[in-house]
Amino acid sequence: MNDRALALPGAEWVLRAMHDVATSMGRRVPLPIERELMLALQRSVLRTTIDVDALAVASPAALRDAITDPDLRAFVVRCAILVPYVSVEVVQAKVAALDGLALQLGIAPDLLRDLHGQRATQAARIARDQARRGARLLLTVQTTQPLRGVVDALARQRADVALAARYRSLADRAPSSLGRALLDLHRRHGVALPGERGCLDESLVQRDLLRILAGCAFDDDGEQELIGFVAGVERRTMGDRLVLDALAEIATVTHLSGALARDARPRLDRARFDAAFDAGVAASAALARDWPWWRDIGVDVNELRLRYGVRPPRVTKRSAWARAVASGTPRAAQVGWRRAARLAPRRSAGVAQLAGAAIAHGAPGAACVRAVATRFTRRRPASARTSATGRR
Repeated sequence: MNDRALALPGAEWVLRAMHDVATSMGRRVPLPIERELMLALQRSVLRTTIDVDALAVASPAALRDAITDPDLRAFVVRCAILVPYVSVEVVQAKVAALDGLALQLGIAPDLLRDLHGQRATQAARIARDQARRGARLLLTVQTTQPLRGVVDALARQRADVALAARYRSLADRAPSSLGRALLDLHRRHGVALPGERGCLDESLVQRDLLRILAGCAFDDDGEQELIGFVAGVERRTMGDRLVLDALAEIATVTHLSGALARDARPRLDRARFDAAFDAGVAASAALARDWPWWRDIGVDVNELRLRYGVRPPRVTKRSAWARAVASGTPRAAQVGWRRAARLAPRRSAGVAQLAGAAIAHGAPGAACVRAVATRFTRRRPASARTSATGRR
């Protein structure tokens, strides 16, 4: 993965640029979802422990003087541009602040235009997807396109009886067919079918079918797997750009679905995401945007998986105490390292696994875990230390 912030001392400047865009309307603090986006980026890409609530104000001129590497400047803008779009409101003042930052950093206008286009396209797709699931899309006087266009289209929408009937007729297909699985997916989770009010068009059907073929669940983990699988099918390159896209989508879905109010947090599980991406790369490229899926609507799902080389992603599960530390909450991290201390006398590899998970995720208990692992390895003979290190 091409994470520049891992090797360069620019992580704080990335977060300060995002913070400045988020507070450009005179707010003293970012919106909750903007703050969570910064935390998710910090965990998954920047790998730092900087306090995002104590960031100093950084003017575009200060950023320009501090960051001279053109590639790192582009990376800063790629991260900062996520902020105006994460809530899907796309407030004009924040867009203007981002554009001013990009101008100061010498970002080419064509590149900036492309970045805005990518973010706008993603935001519009997520808005349409969440709208058909029943999410409420709210506008402000500052809201720009594409959200305003999506909301206006939903307000003017009339049911397309013929199109809805076509999809409802999938109930007559065989229970194991792709079409029946599509209908069951929509009915089970209360998602509007094309032609019904709330669903503007058929543009999301192919994504639903890929979810079925890949075996992605209709929950947070399944969303991450679907993002990775689709990226693999489209033959995108694994790297910081793809991870930023995934983080932006996960955060936006968390916001629009109301999960943030239920104390859920946008997180990118790299093991799950990478496994899904690999499964997409291994599948046939015919599943990309030009797949004539209606031709396969009556075919058995397992037969289609064999035909297109789709193997549902398999994620190697970490132990419960390693997942506790990786969760990033202070209480869970504390429980995790205490568990490691109890297991230390007989499970050196387990302690090494826990420490690695904690350090990789920047968890609050990482220092404790490292201390446990260090004390334990000092007590062990040299041969045991070599064995534990080799398995890490």
